[in-house]
Amino acid sequence: MAFMLMLFTCVCATFVGAEGDAAVADGGYYTISYKTDKSYLSVSSEGVFSFDGEIGGNSLFKIESVRQGAYILRPLALGVDAYLSSERNELGMYLCEDDESDTVRFDISVRDGVYALSVGSLGMTVTETEQGRVLDFSGESAEWIVREYKPESMSLSLASLTTRPYTTYTDLRVVISPSYLSNYIEWNSTDRSVAIVDDDGLFCALAEGEAVISASFGTYTLKCEVKVTEEASYAWYSQNNVSTGGWNGDALTSLRFSSGGVSKRFALNNSGKYGDWLSEGCAICSIAQVLNNMGARYTDGYDLRSGIEGNILADPYTVALANVGHKGPERANVTLWGNPILARQSQIANSFKVDGKNVTVQIKYSVSKLAIKQALDKCPWGVVVCFNNSAYGPHYITFNKCLNPDAENPNDYIFTVSDPASVDAYNAADVIFEQSYSYQKLRYRFYQATQMQIWSYDQD
Repeated sequence: MAFMLMLFTCVCATFVGAEGDAAVADGGYYTISYKTDKSYLSVSSEGVFSFDGEIGGNSLFKIESVRQGAYILRPLALGVDAYLSSERNELGMYLCEDDESDTVRFDISVRDGVYALSVGSLGMTVTETEQGRVLDFSGESAEWIVREYKPESMSLSLASLTTRPYTTYTDLRVVISPSYLSNYIEWNSTDRSVAIVDDDGLFCALAEGEAVISASFGTYTLKCEVKVTEEASYAWYSQNNVSTGGWNGDALTSLRFSSGGVSKRFALNNSGKYGDWLSEGCAICSIAQVLNNMGARYTDGYDLRSGIEGNILADPYTVALANVGHKGPERANVTLWGNPILARQSQIANSFKVDGKNVTVQIKYSVSKLAIKQALDKCPWGVVVCFNNSAYGPHYITFNKCLNPDAENPNDYIFTVSDPASVDAYNAADVIFEQSYSYQKLRYRFYQATQMQIWSYDQD
């Protein structure tokens, strides 16, 4: 059970060069190119330096500050604690494994976008030989162009979740382009007593509390907010907020669906009615909330946001894929055929399973507070209820639990809901129905309830 809040931040500590211009950000990955012909300094996995015309993993260096104005440079391609050095080692390479050595402490200065790199009195330069251009260190630095390398794209499959202690998650993945950069993602937990994470993003919830799991490439950091609790939790997915609306929709804003002569984007932020499909997708969002709460997974799907194939967590995107019978594209800038929001309940149910067990759905047209409470007694992961009023038409909401099940009069039952209509969690994520956006702003009332969907799974 999880509701997700995507955070994509650039965490930078910028230092200033000797000439007063901004130099480099601590911990970032950089390209270093020779200004004369724009070729990139590269190093092979054997530690041999050369100059290439294109950027690749061999031409990325992590620059870390050791004190004001002093930096160490780590070649990404070596994947070990090796540092660019002003002196050759016993193998004849400009590398050193001792980050305390004075030979690896670079002064980096910049003026008018041109950089000078030196170690003490030795400047990093280029020497022409019969074998070609080689790296060298002598009295004066050559002119270099140093630029921070930005991934083409970077996304995290989950941005927030609520879980129970002693739960292990394999769904937290980073998708980064170019794909070879995935080997250099650094994972961390802000509180290892609450949740721990390994080098591959596999994490385990240990005890009640809150922690932030972060995945970083250089200065670019994605965060997943984790809450560990013994209490039941309920998903909330906004149909109008793809960035902070409980699910990761930012990576999908270029995805389009086409149906009935209409082609438009699947989901956007606050696009208004008809601006995108999901702005009218309250049914798909509500079904996704219930399926996520019950632990259902899209068995045969592919999620481009995480790179996970098969057994994908339920959210508005994966439910929409199942709804149109599509496995899922490998990239977002494509058009899929079918109406993603005209809910085909049976098709969705047949596409999801809970621990290998079939999902079922039952639709009832006699809706009352008593009927909702009785359905929740059997299906505590939530019940989808459809309302209809003259101002806004049909609208779907997920009812999560009854707060006063012992009330003598069923008309006095108080329910919490997850309301996809809102862009904010405060009036949508597991709130009392009468405090929800749909009740307060859209004026939906119990007497306007027309249908109830009871989602379950084979528990024999």
